[in-house]
Parts: sequence; structure tokens; C-alpha cells
Amino acid sequence: MTIDNDTIRTWLQFVAVLVMPICSMVYTWIATRDKDNSQHIKAVETALGAQIATHAGRIDRIESELKHLPSKDDISGLRSDLRGLQVELEAAKREMQAIRSTSTRIETYLLNKSP
Repeated sequence: MTIDNDTIRTWLQFVAVLVMPICSMVYTWIATRDKDNSQHIKAVETALGAQIATHAGRIDRIESELKHLPSKDDISGLRSDLRGLQVELEAAKREMQAIRSTSTRIETYLLNKSP
């Protein structure tokens, strides 16, 4: 099989008219899509970086404020102290009731003793 000039010319025209534009469109579509994806990825990275910086600042503030709060042991100590105060308060309440009943009896005695 021999290839003459007309066959070569026909194939070259076919490649020039049909194949090259199709290849060019495919390349352009891929390159544009890649560029759009790259821009989108950069935008997402920028937004996430800003959010991470904001959250890092908030975490730092929270950690510095947590240092000033009482610890578990401090709360436990306060509970035991409050229980002790509650016991003392109940004892003082019983003593005051005893004093009140004693003063009421004395008052009653003195009121009944008067002529």
C-alpha cells in the first residue's frame, strides 16, 4: 500500500480541522478547571487559616482564665469547710432554742410571781 500526496494532505487537513481543535478544547477545559480548583483551594485555605487563628486566640484566653479558677481540691476543701460550718450552725441553733426556752420560763415565772 502506497500513500500518495493527496492521502497525506487529506489526513493532515483532517488532523488540522478536527483533531487539533478538539485536543485544544480538552486541554483548555482541563487547565481552566485546574486553575479554578487551585483558586478555590487557596480561598478555602485562607478562610480556614483565619478561623484557626481566631480559635487559637479564643483557646489562649480560655486557658488563661481557667488558671484563676479553683481546682478540684479547692472545691473539695470548701465543701468540707461548709459542712463544718453547717454542723456548728446547727449546734448554735440548738443552744439558742435552749436559751429562748429558758428565758421564756424565767419570764413566765416573773410575770406570775408579781403581786
